[in-house]
Amino acid sequence: MYQDKVLSFLSQPVLGLLVAAAFLAVMTLFFAYHDSYRDVGVDLIRGGDLEESPFEGTAKGRWRGIGEMVQWDARGGYQSSGGVRLGAGGRSTSSLNYSIINLEGSRLLRFSGRLHAEEIVKGEEGWNTARLVLSFIDPDGHRHEHDICEVTGSGGWRRCERVLAVPSRAVGAQVHAQNLAASGTLWVDDLQLVPAVEKSSTPVWRGLFGMLWGAILVYCAWASKLLDRPFGPAIIVVALVIIAGVAAPESTIDKIVRRGADRVNGLVLHAPPAVDAPVGRETVKSPALVRERSGGSSPWRFDVVLTVKKLGHFVLFGALALAAFWSTAHRGRSGPKQPARATDFATTAAALLLFGAAAEVVQFLTKSRTPSLTDWAIDALGIALGAAVALCAHQFLRAAALAPSRRA
Repeated sequence: MYQDKVLSFLSQPVLGLLVAAAFLAVMTLFFAYHDSYRDVGVDLIRGGDLEESPFEGTAKGRWRGIGEMVQWDARGGYQSSGGVRLGAGGRSTSSLNYSIINLEGSRLLRFSGRLHAEEIVKGEEGWNTARLVLSFIDPDGHRHEHDICEVTGSGGWRRCERVLAVPSRAVGAQVHAQNLAASGTLWVDDLQLVPAVEKSSTPVWRGLFGMLWGAILVYCAWASKLLDRPFGPAIIVVALVIIAGVAAPESTIDKIVRRGADRVNGLVLHAPPAVDAPVGRETVKSPALVRERSGGSSPWRFDVVLTVKKLGHFVLFGALALAAFWSTAHRGRSGPKQPARATDFATTAAALLLFGAAAEVVQFLTKSRTPSLTDWAIDALGIALGAAVALCAHQFLRAAALAPSRRA
């Protein structure tokens, strides 16, 4: 009798949601404040503190400013130290670049910098913004870009940091502070690129949180009796596809997207046109250019690949919500004869949103992925659309089924 009460209590879906929410909060706080890496080498960026002009003295030749609105200010940086101003307006944009020829066998790099935005307004294209970017360059000269952070509007100084795995074929790297927005000013300071390694405790923490994360997902599936629900197996399959997608290395996902697009007849992706040419023979082209397609001359655009990945988030979570809400509507409160209540649908929506959060938080356990509130918001939009389609279709079919009895 006592055991029956315990099992009945543990099998409550709401309890599973509360346990999952508490665990995700703890895991997020832990990885947000726990540094999983330690620096092991010297800064690869010389003069990155920008205390002196990067275009003069000992730093001259290592830095490259592109655009008429690039200017060093002795008191324009963080806490009134030296910094670089990058302006934008009309067709004028600006960029501060630093090239690194030798990565010195580094496997991990910690890239950090401080940004200060003043009235930054994004342009029409996804790359028309103000951001920090680190590009790895392979022996063929192809670039593999990684966004470190992006700023818009106005705000105080913000420190951006990310640890990246160096691709196996990388022979060099380029640091970019870019203001390609429609208008506004970006201030840059304290750029650093330091070799790093994982702390010895990091694999232990990742293993522990990974096992707990998986165990709680299984517990939530058991508590909701997912295998006994209509379309339960379909829900599990879509959820596993989402987990595989967010846990896979970012480079792997990019390759899949590119290969898939290569098989589509007539698909040609062109790089955006040049937006300025103020410095000698150099032309400011979109930083979105990542690499050329193998066997072709049409270059890939980073923003196109990124859009495909975001669309994947939307479609997969839309499909998951469609199956989950259809299952809830058909299963009902106690079975197919009992109509589902509003609380049943609310529980389903909460479960899907928590799963979306779990899919982002699990990226703390990878080396090349980081959680994103933007991705979670896209997931939520997909959930809303899938839920709307499922409920509308259910109501339509239910009304069609009742129509003959009403005529009789």
